Amino acid sequence: MSDTCETCGKSAPRIKEGPFAGSAGMLDYCGYCSKDLCDDCMGKGYCRDNKETHKHEPSGDEEAG
Repeated sequence: MSDTCETCGKSAPRIKEGPFAGSAGMLDYCGYCSKDLCDDCMGKGYCRDNKETHKHEPSGDEEAG
C-alpha cells in the first residue's frame, strides 16, 4: 500500500481519533486499475481499466462490512 495517492501524490489523511490518532490513514484502492487513490482522485478521476463507466471503484473487500 502506498503512502501517497498514485495519481496526484497527495498524502493519506491522518487519523483524528482513537488509539491510532496522529497516524497516517489509508487511501482508497481502485479494484479496476489497482491504484491507491485519495478521495478526490477516487471520486473524480478517470479509470482506463473500467471499460463501462471509466470511473474508479473501490475494491470489493472495502465495500463489505
